Amino acid sequence: MQYKPFGETGVRIAGIGQGTTGMGTKHLFPNEYIQKRIHALKLGIDLGMTFVDTASLYGNGFSEEVVGIALKGVRHKCFLATKFYPHEKMNSQDIRQALEGSLERLQTDWIDLYQIHWPNHRVKYQSVFEVLDKYRMGGAIRFFGICNFTPQETSALSKCIPDISIASNEIELNLQARLMGNEFLHSHDFKGALLAYSPLNQGRIVGTEAQARLIRTLGEKYRVTPSQVVLAWLLSLERVFPIVKAATQRHIKNNAEAMHLVLSPEDIQQISNSWGDEIFEAKPERIKLRGTPQRKPYLTEEEAIENSP
Repeated sequence: MQYKPFGETGVRIAGIGQGTTGMGTKHLFPNEYIQKRIHALKLGIDLGMTFVDTASLYGNGFSEEVVGIALKGVRHKCFLATKFYPHEKMNSQDIRQALEGSLERLQTDWIDLYQIHWPNHRVKYQSVFEVLDKYRMGGAIRFFGICNFTPQETSALSKCIPDISIASNEIELNLQARLMGNEFLHSHDFKGALLAYSPLNQGRIVGTEAQARLIRTLGEKYRVTPSQVVLAWLLSLERVFPIVKAATQRHIKNNAEAMHLVLSPEDIQQISNSWGDEIFEAKPERIKLRGTPQRKPYLTEEEAIENSP
């Protein structure tokens, strides 16, 4: 079982976290599906994946409610992370309501990691963290994190809030998406944990045919699945914590078993070497923006700047 230091916080947590995207809203999925997700989360916790990551934006808070139910009776065993998205018109009361709403939905008195979900250049982060830091001092928040911040945005945030320690940054990191993760791994400025969402490339696992052949070969060598090889490789990277979503017991067990798999230094290096800088050209007219059932995709720069729902 791999437990790793969580950045520079001084605590050690499970190397693989359980993600909770795709819950939908209360009326989107039948109760049978929701119960399966609850049982899956509980099974993951029983198998040692006691790091659980959610967000107030997932299902408009419904994901937090599901996590709150799943963590009943075992909350003290878990490292619980959630996120909120501040906007420029938020006042102190709005920030308090966002945090207290998450605490209520999660049925907990404290959040281990409270994260800014997306960067927003219009937000006055100093004012936001002035409110949140009072909750930290009161015990409702242990650590602060960010999500989807570039190295440049992270540096700018640190200058804006020099007295606040940022424990982590959650970014997409897998065998295809590597550039930002590589920058952070070699950064001398940011020493926090890196939470890797979509670590299995949304089920594709690899980014190239050469990687596919390599991962299959290593899977046969260690008698494990390709996904377990990739998760074990990510776990070998300093400060990296894969966040994996799984709704079935089989996937949960496979993910948990990856925390026991230790690859040789040579095999870790082989996989890292395959993490190349290949650039693929895609014609703009072939790119389809799907969005989600809750949010349509932005089609213009103006829509993105307005950040309208």
